[in-house]
Amino acid sequence: MSTLGHIPNVNATIKHSQNYTDYKSLIYLMYNPDFIIDVDSYWQHQTNEHFSNLSGTVNTLTPFKGLEKGILVTKIFYTEDKHLRGVAEIDLDHKKMLVAMEGKFRKLMDSMFIANISTTEEKYQCQFKISKKDRHFVALITYPDGNLGTEVLFALNDLIDFDVKIFLATPIEFLQKVLIVAKLHTGKADFRIGWNSLLLGFSGIAHYVNIIDFQYTYKIYTPIKDFEENGLVAKLIFKKGLDFETSLQLSRYKVNVS
Repeated sequence: MSTLGHIPNVNATIKHSQNYTDYKSLIYLMYNPDFIIDVDSYWQHQTNEHFSNLSGTVNTLTPFKGLEKGILVTKIFYTEDKHLRGVAEIDLDHKKMLVAMEGKFRKLMDSMFIANISTTEEKYQCQFKISKKDRHFVALITYPDGNLGTEVLFALNDLIDFDVKIFLATPIEFLQKVLIVAKLHTGKADFRIGWNSLLLGFSGIAHYVNIIDFQYTYKIYTPIKDFEENGLVAKLIFKKGLDFETSLQLSRYKVNVS
């Protein structure tokens, strides 16, 4: 009588081929008929002195629930001035996802990257920016239930021309959002401080050229219930068309003529 237990059937295949522009890969692993992992990818890379273009397709097959069948189709452009644009479509067991991205990577202290991720039900955004010239730093993730990350802007030209912003978002309940804004430019002002859902401050726009080209917009933010956002708008701009609005808003109540 044999003492050997059942010996599983294992089959593994790895293939790869490439030339100057095309790359093909195949990974196949079978551990019993019910456990198969199959990854088949094809990539094409085109480049010249002005840009690089990478496009590809990846098909996957796994035994894992939710990842049983997947398809990735993507295309990425990278230009000579270090500007990146890309898009990717992902289908995992008929659940579709679209990823659009854009970035600039000129220098370490002058770079940015934004990725927008959309599904049939939800949207996400990832932002990263660091600019020594603008004195601006962003590392922020936006998801359906809130934000996670920070933004710091400190552009101070003089006492009547500055733009300062500090924003912090965390998953901690008592510190979900902290906001400090101090902005002053010709005809524009914005001063606000916020803690979670509480917001206090004011903002305004004052623009006047003549009787048919003016805008006055003022908003006051308070933590008082039913008076969180209050505003007054008086605008008339007649150039290629007519843009006219007068309105008064007391939080949930608004009277408008436009």
